[in-house]
Amino acid sequence: MAPETLSETRKIFSGKALDVWAMGITLYCFVFGQCPFMDERILSLHNKIKTQTLEFPDQPEVTDFLKDLITRMLDKNPESRISVPEIKVL
Repeated sequence: MAPETLSETRKIFSGKALDVWAMGITLYCFVFGQCPFMDERILSLHNKIKTQTLEFPDQPEVTDFLKDLITRMLDKNPESRISVPEIKVL
């Protein structure tokens, strides 16, 4: 779940930005074999998604380019999150 879907303000959010978040989560899971945010309790998981800083495991070693891409895809602010057209020109 993208952070904006967990907001209590009921603010309208972009489906496209949400898709980029989902692709970023998927990419992270494929590369590192684990999810970037994990918790057994759903409310704690929601809190981590909204507040926890993204961290990368030491292994496997990946390029700074890939880390930067994933970081930009998982930007908690949907307005500054990288877009699909921006990803295409990288």
